[in-house]
Amino acid sequence: MQSNRLLHFTLLLFIGGLTFFSAQPVHAFSHQSEKEGDPEVADSLILYDFPQLIIKGSRQGVFGAVPGSLDRIDGRALSLVSPISANEAIRSFSGVHLQDEEGAGLRINLGMRGLDPNRSRNILMLEDGIPVALKPYGEPEMYYSPAIDRMTGVELIKGSGQILYGPQTIGGV
Repeated sequence: MQSNRLLHFTLLLFIGGLTFFSAQPVHAFSHQSEKEGDPEVADSLILYDFPQLIIKGSRQGVFGAVPGSLDRIDGRALSLVSPISANEAIRSFSGVHLQDEEGAGLRINLGMRGLDPNRSRNILMLEDGIPVALKPYGEPEMYYSPAIDRMTGVELIKGSGQILYGPQTIGGV
């Protein structure tokens, strides 16, 4: 027993020393400018104006391939309806139950048929493929609703198709 502790301590000491002494500082040097002595060049800031980059994807044929149901509101429909909040956009889907909490649509209480809409615990909400909830596996409550102004479409997946997105998707994605 004593030799196991000594071996364990020696191994930890060796790994710790190896880690400590192998860490070397990294230095980055920039190239010297030919006009470094000129104060106007040294203090100037170069600005680049890049054009706007728009990335679009198409989902041709996806509706038939998803098990369960997939509903979508595209950008054209969003511009026609011009919802004030994400609550108004989501409310148009079938089987969705929304409870307004404060009236401004900031905190979303979303439930699907038969599920409690308390802070959308059973719904996984994604914005650009990233979960909106702070801790989607620990505390999946929704304390934030994405701004509708940034959205170019809203998709809702119900049924067995949402299992691809993880365990917190009982109600939908």
